[in-house]
Amino acid sequence: MEYFYTQIYIHYIWSTRSRVKILTPEIVAAVNRHIREHAPENDIFVVEVNGYQDHYHLLVELPPTLSVARAINLVKGESSHWINEQNFFRRKFFWQKKYAGVSVSPSQKERVAEFIRKQAEFHRNKSFREEIEELFKKCGLKIPKDFFN
Repeated sequence: MEYFYTQIYIHYIWSTRSRVKILTPEIVAAVNRHIREHAPENDIFVVEVNGYQDHYHLLVELPPTLSVARAINLVKGESSHWINEQNFFRRKFFWQKKYAGVSVSPSQKERVAEFIRKQAEFHRNKSFREEIEELFKKCGLKIPKDFFN
């Protein structure tokens, strides 16, 4: 039998469709609980999850058998379906199709988790756009022209 050991941490960020600021603290708390409970069903192990008004952050540990894209599609699809079942909103809820996903070294895992926990505090001074621009710059990435559409 083969044995392997991996540590694959991914920090995902995505927003509500059209970045509509509809996520109240109560809805965020409910969605956080839901994602924590249901992500492990797909072998997605949540380190930290939190949202703020128009976007979400998720730090996960992935098994080597699950792709980065498949993991976020599972989380976003399942959570938006659940949000709609809860009737939090008068209209149907959608997440933005795009997302950012960056790898996190094990030595930075707790730092990123703390950043995710403190989203409300962080966004007193910075917008979602500023946050993404800062993250992409830090990672040496170019923001696609249509990322914020």
